[in-house]
Amino acid sequence: MFYLFRNNRLLQCLTVLVFAFLDAGINSGFAFTGLFTSNTQWMMIFAIIPILLYNGQKGRSMKYFFYLFYPIHIWLLFILASLMGVGA
Repeated sequence: MFYLFRNNRLLQCLTVLVFAFLDAGINSGFAFTGLFTSNTQWMMIFAIIPILLYNGQKGRSMKYFFYLFYPIHIWLLFILASLMGVGA
């Protein structure tokens, strides 16, 4: 759908809202229970923020930052889980 609306950000955001609402409703029988525990896919509406803030230009390259960030944050989460006694 984003490709179809690639020239109209408002329609892209509306698409996200519609799919988020439908997903939240269909998965809970439109009772909207468990939205913060078991049914969290509706939080895709927060993707609207970067969509609206995008100015059409490529940002600076942060390639090497993410090469470091990803393994370090996984390692830190493992250490935290070990200290908390969570894990296999």
